[in-house]
Amino acid sequence: MNIQYNSLFQPTSQKRDYAQCQIFAKKISNIKDLPDECFAHKDIVASFQTSSRGGADAPDPFAGMGGAAAAAISARKKGQENYAQIQRRLTNSRRFTKEKK
Repeated sequence: MNIQYNSLFQPTSQKRDYAQCQIFAKKISNIKDLPDECFAHKDIVASFQTSSRGGADAPDPFAGMGGAAAAAISARKKGQENYAQIQRRLTNSRRFTKEKK
């Protein structure tokens, strides 16, 4: 995400107000990018945390996988592919390139 940080918040000695923090919070995707002064506004921080979680009605990407779901979650956290992804990548190469008879 290419945000002009200096154009939104000029480094000054005055504190940022609620409106500036709210505008900036809408433009960033990670709460770590939020300036320290904006953490004083609890509702901005809370809305940021709920939007990153996806809410309670977010679909479960591992539903229906059975016992392999734990391995898939672990592989995702490590940044690796799980067994099902590896198998699909290796066996699905001719899906769209089959010769027509």
